[in-house]
Amino acid sequence: FSNVPYTVSEAELLSLFRQVGSVLELNLFQNELGRSRGMGHCLFQSPQEAQLAIQELRDVDVGGRPIWIAEDSRGKTPLSGKGGKGAGKGPMGAMHRAQPY
Repeated sequence: FSNVPYTVSEAELLSLFRQVGSVLELNLFQNELGRSRGMGHCLFQSPQEAQLAIQELRDVDVGGRPIWIAEDSRGKTPLSGKGGKGAGKGPMGAMHRAQPY
């Protein structure tokens, strides 16, 4: 996800993303000073929930701006220490993991 106002917290975004599915992880990226960069990623339990996030939450107003949610262009990402399962290709703001933590 991106286009998030710097004043919006991870807790607010977590509440939003939980409206469409089981959130396993949410990270709002920060700069070296600890301030929001206005973008991040959210990991869902299933690919269906990730797709629902794209459909239902793209362009939703968050703090006065339309949030942008798109597919993660990075593809599969290895997850060390999590049972050897990788994250499936999914939306940047709505990736999915094969198994919960």
